[in-house]
Amino acid sequence: MKRKWKIALLSIGLVFIISIGTFLPIFLIKRYKYWIPDVVTNPDRWELVFEDNFLGTELNTSFWSKNYHDGFPNGGHTHNHRGYMTEENVNVSDGILIIRAENETHPDAPPAEYTYNQWMEYNFTTGAITSYGKMQFKYGYIEASMRMPKSKGFWPAFWTLPGEGGWPPEIDIHEFLSSYEQRISGAYHHGTGENLHSFGIFHNTGIDLSDGFHRYGLEWAPDHLSWYFDGKQMGRYFSNREAIAELGPQYILINLAIGGWEDDPDSTTIWPAFYKTDYVKIWQLLPEFASLGQEISFNYI
Repeated sequence: MKRKWKIALLSIGLVFIISIGTFLPIFLIKRYKYWIPDVVTNPDRWELVFEDNFLGTELNTSFWSKNYHDGFPNGGHTHNHRGYMTEENVNVSDGILIIRAENETHPDAPPAEYTYNQWMEYNFTTGAITSYGKMQFKYGYIEASMRMPKSKGFWPAFWTLPGEGGWPPEIDIHEFLSSYEQRISGAYHHGTGENLHSFGIFHNTGIDLSDGFHRYGLEWAPDHLSWYFDGKQMGRYFSNREAIAELGPQYILINLAIGGWEDDPDSTTIWPAFYKTDYVKIWQLLPEFASLGQEISFNYI
């Protein structure tokens, strides 16, 4: 009996070893294949289809408009935070887009109002840019090099919304709450009404993100959304094909919110605050490798 048991155990062990040797590499490939964006690992498959390095002294209005578009509250000057968006708070200098937040109330700011399930008082000024009506894209890898503001009270974001208007769906390529100087998040909001869903990830970088520029990226394909920080994936990726299929062409927003999801500024807040962008780039697969429905379009106004 002992001999038979030994033979049986050896056989089971051999099968286990063979199985591990066969299937573990496949599992690891599937699990880790998105750690580095494909545009880096397979650059010959991709082409750069959009690039703005913010050269000169003025924002390129062929690509961008200042403030939110008119579909946002108060003619595009407000949203779900305490900042009143002004064109004066958006500038380009030395190859950098600079969005500035000030501790001041704009004379045109509306009175306090109940909106987004809270009372909102617009007693700060800040800024935003969007590519709405000028540039939109579907699928690809998008990346920006950015530097976050320092001290409490700020909620900068790099995100997308449907080119046809409305909400959702929404992709948050990065959001930053300045009370957590080392942490960033990414999210995807989809569905409607009672079927509204959100997928989100938080990533602790281990460094103060206000101390320098870092790269924030998103890879968008029919079968996944993957968020990246400095060229490495931030944890999990989203792979719900049905939910991703809700995404039509998207336009880009870069804004510096005040309060809202982040805590309100207080006596420790450093003014003025700055959210800086060195570049925004989009790559898409070459036609022979392209995802069905891939597109990028411009409407120069």
